[in-house]
Amino acid sequence: MQHLSDKQQCVWVPILLIVYNFAANLANDIYLPSLPQLTTFFSTTAATLQFTMTAWFAGVAIPQLFLGPLTDKVGRRPILFGGGLVFLISTLVSACANNVWVLIVARFFQGVGVCSLNVTTFSILVDLYEYKYRIKVMNKIILCGTASPLLGPILGGYFLTLFGWRSNFLVIFALGMVGLIGLWFKLPESNLFLNPRAMDYKSLCKNYYLIFTTKGFIKHLLPYCLLLGGLVVYLTAAPFIIITKLKFSPEYFGYTQLPVFATYILGGLYVGSSPEETHIRMLLKRGIKLVFIAGICLLLSCYFFKNSIYAFILPMMLYGLGFSFCASTLVTEVMSLGSEMKGYAAAFLGFGMAISCVLCSGMLSFFYDGTLVSVAFIIFTIAGLALLIYNPSQKITKSLVLN
Repeated sequence: MQHLSDKQQCVWVPILLIVYNFAANLANDIYLPSLPQLTTFFSTTAATLQFTMTAWFAGVAIPQLFLGPLTDKVGRRPILFGGGLVFLISTLVSACANNVWVLIVARFFQGVGVCSLNVTTFSILVDLYEYKYRIKVMNKIILCGTASPLLGPILGGYFLTLFGWRSNFLVIFALGMVGLIGLWFKLPESNLFLNPRAMDYKSLCKNYYLIFTTKGFIKHLLPYCLLLGGLVVYLTAAPFIIITKLKFSPEYFGYTQLPVFATYILGGLYVGSSPEETHIRMLLKRGIKLVFIAGICLLLSCYFFKNSIYAFILPMMLYGLGFSFCASTLVTEVMSLGSEMKGYAAAFLGFGMAISCVLCSGMLSFFYDGTLVSVAFIIFTIAGLALLIYNPSQKITKSLVLN
């Protein structure tokens, strides 16, 4: 493993990665309050504008399995900065768009830029840092990524009111530029063992098979992707539940999310301050169990208290706490198990995350009937699957014992 010898680089590389990751994650949330106005501006329908979301997720998902191995062949820096240039250009095009289909195409390439960031970030952290410090940085990146659905709509609403919808994309451009310029000067090439055959067709198939069959890889990958998908289900359903069904004002919607994300952030800070690796691994096991217990509580509370916001928010606070206990450790375990094929592991991880978000939000679209119970059942099912995959040899009742 390479280590950064310059202390300033040791400090600045994680900070700049966090800034750039925050900009990338915020790109999919900050313009959401503008969507109703954009239907009038582009003279189009809400259904057409929803393709701007679909295009973004497609851009994130499709290149994952190729960009990851490419970082093993040519290095992390070329992919990070090449994708960064695509991200910045597509963000500017989004800000200047006067046609909805131009916006949709630009959003796809914005997602491609985010994809390049995902596959390089995980690999860079594994390349450069020891396990405990890597957990802390990964935890902060995940916290920023999870906070963006909360902060994005609030910030987007203010920028929309003060400066118009284009300003949202300009803010993303400025944040992304700061992160990328800083990384250009501070980030070394972390991949010291380039693999010239990494993109060979046979090598691709062989290495993905090896990664897929590595002991413990799927055990850690699938629970993380599932639990992230459960959070996406909640975030997607929350506006319809809280605004439409429970009759909360849209301007206060963002504030109803504060308890869930505050709990998640506090849990993440606790994990980041944990002094022992054994304690971090114990929190991983307890976190997955807490998420499942949250799923049970959510299902029961939404069934018996159908018109109460507390029935929805309180169990999701427990879900957020459990997810914060296990998220960064699951990601780190996935990347650590990748051994010398970190690019492949990062690609598999990013692809799984994006596909999980698409599939879980698709489940919501298919099963949602306007009730809290339908949302609760989907989240409960996802949490149960994650627990079963992580503890395949144990019965659920037995695995719920918090050892």
